[in-house]
Amino acid sequence: MEPFEALENVVKKDLELVFGAGMTALILISARQKAGVPIIGMDTKDYLNMVKAICEDERVKKMWGEAGVQERYTKWISCL
Repeated sequence: MEPFEALENVVKKDLELVFGAGMTALILISARQKAGVPIIGMDTKDYLNMVKAICEDERVKKMWGEAGVQERYTKWISCL
């Protein structure tokens, strides 16, 4: 799967199931800024940095706990 496709079809959907569309958008914007990932032209390195930043987000860690975050991190990086 291409990085942008994985972000849209796997990561974003997992987040939306728990956080809803609005909070997911905020988490993704924060992670994109923290990781310095471009909006257009995301490559594998950008995707991995984005996933790491999402998993380091306090809202995500609070909701899923360390084990849940690790589970999703493993799932998300295996999408590539």
